[in-house]
Amino acid sequence: MKWKGYSIKKIVNTAVWTTLILFVVVVLGMARNEQENTLCSNVNIEMKPDYELLFTGWDDVAKMITGDGNVASMQGKPLSTFRVGELEQTLELSPFIRNAEVYTEMDGTLSIEVEQRQPLFRVFRQNSKGYYVDKEGKKMPLSPKYSARVVVLRGVVKENYDGNDSIKTAVLADAYRLINALSENDLWRRQIDEVVVDKQGEFTLIPMVGNHKIVIGSTNNLEEKLHNLRLFYKHAMNRVGWTTYKVINLKYSGQVVCEK
Repeated sequence: MKWKGYSIKKIVNTAVWTTLILFVVVVLGMARNEQENTLCSNVNIEMKPDYELLFTGWDDVAKMITGDGNVASMQGKPLSTFRVGELEQTLELSPFIRNAEVYTEMDGTLSIEVEQRQPLFRVFRQNSKGYYVDKEGKKMPLSPKYSARVVVLRGVVKENYDGNDSIKTAVLADAYRLINALSENDLWRRQIDEVVVDKQGEFTLIPMVGNHKIVIGSTNNLEEKLHNLRLFYKHAMNRVGWTTYKVINLKYSGQVVCEK
C-alpha cells in the first residue's frame, strides 16, 4: 500500500529508526550529564611495565598531575573538572614517559595509565654524563633515581643529548641497529654487556664470559656476522676453550679470523 508515493513499510521503518536514534541520543546525553555530575571517588595510577621500578614512579606521576603530589585533593571534585587531554599532555612531556592514557569511569574513578620508556643501551661520553637510547631508537636522559642495567656504548660518540630525542649521526644509528640486533637474541643478550666504537665508526663487542673481544667492524652484513659468530661459539669455543683467543675478528665477509 502506498501513500503519496511512499510505501507504508518504508514510512514505518523510517519512524522506527528515527525513534531508536533519538532514544540513543537521549540515553547518551543522560549518561554524559550523570558522569559530569559524578564526583571523583578515587585516583588510580597504573605504571607499565609494572615488574620493576624504572625512571618514573607513582609519586612522580602524582606530582605531575597535581603539582604537590596530593592526589587526595582531587577526590570530591566533579569528574568534569579534570581535562584528561591536558593531563595526558603534561605527563607525556616527561622524557621518561612513552605514553599516557587518562580517563574517567562511571564509578567516579580517575584512571591514569603511564607507559614508561625502556632503555636499550647507555652511551658513555668523555666529559659528559651520557644518556640512554630506548628500544624505539630515541635518546633519553639519565635519571638521578634509577640506573638501568643495559648494554654500555663507549668510545668515539660525538653526539650528545640536548633535550631532542632524535638520533642525528650515522654512528649512533649504527650502534642502535647493532645493539637492537643483539637484544633480540638470547645468547647475545646474556653475553654482550659492552660495545666500543672507534673513530672510523667500527664496533667491537666486549663479552661477559671469556677474555676475548669480538671485532664486528661496520654494521654491513650484520646478520651474517652474528650468524658466523654463533657458529664459531658453538663449534670452536667449546672445543679450544674460552681463554685461547684474544680477538675474534668478523670484519671480513664470510670469515672468522682469530688472534691468540
